[in-house]
Amino acid sequence: MTVNELLDIWMREKQVYSLKQRTFMRYADLIRTQIVPAIGNVPLEQLTSSALQSFQRQKLTDGNSITGRPLANNTVKNIMSILRGALLYGREEKQLDVLSPESVPLLRFNEKPVEAFRKDEQRKIEQTVAKDGKANHFGIVLCLYTGLRLGELLALTWKDIDFTASTLTVDKTSAFYKGTDGKYTIHISRPKTESSVRVIPVPKPVMQELKRIYRKSKSEYVITTNKGGRVTNRSYQTTYAKVLKRAGVKYRNFHVLRHTFATRALECGMDIKTLSEIMGHKSPAVTLNRYAHSLMETKRKMMDHLAKSLGFGAQKKSAV
Repeated sequence: MTVNELLDIWMREKQVYSLKQRTFMRYADLIRTQIVPAIGNVPLEQLTSSALQSFQRQKLTDGNSITGRPLANNTVKNIMSILRGALLYGREEKQLDVLSPESVPLLRFNEKPVEAFRKDEQRKIEQTVAKDGKANHFGIVLCLYTGLRLGELLALTWKDIDFTASTLTVDKTSAFYKGTDGKYTIHISRPKTESSVRVIPVPKPVMQELKRIYRKSKSEYVITTNKGGRVTNRSYQTTYAKVLKRAGVKYRNFHVLRHTFATRALECGMDIKTLSEIMGHKSPAVTLNRYAHSLMETKRKMMDHLAKSLGFGAQKKSAV
């Protein structure tokens, strides 16, 4: 039996018993694009820990077959988790003499520093969106002021927005995957974690613009194509890249909009628990660890303000 054959059996079992459709499609895509081309034909008895270590390092070096760049750390983690799961299934359920799941290497990843747009860059982005005047582009600004993820933005419907209470509800996400029939489809599902289901207060100026867009909209979705259809993740990322280029702002991936929101919120003095709930994190500890650098800057300003409010510098000067 080869790696590919084991994965095929394991996935059919998973589809029936445990995986949500969105997760199943994600796994199937990673197996098809990342695992099978590299080690799919390897007989299970020849699969070694060192071979998997080389496989993992290659993915972290130039694993993206389109750009030749490294795959994201989380993507590599998912790939190795799939292999672990399949091997565990092979040993325990099929009684196969395969590599122990514990032998699948999991390199320790250094967390990448969180990037955020500077205030002047954010202003340029907002000004460009306003100048473009395209309703579809306003989703970029909406993410800057709510911290929405891309999938959450594209799944957002007008029913999710309460214009009276000035809130929006996040209870679904959009993904674009290749199905078992070989065709790519937009898949709307509930967020992966319950903490991601949340109600977000929307700033008044942002809500006013949403109202203006709603009056002209002919679709149930907030973000649509020119003909009112649903927008794919990849298509909107292309739109976002074009907006950055017109704004004269260096490209960062779409998720940086979310990091920018969190950074601005901390700079304004928002407490960690409130920010954690708005971001949909599992706990405030996640928020604190991820944005410690932004919080440190806020702490520094508060400490300076404390000394100033107590007149420390003035007391020293008067004594002289």
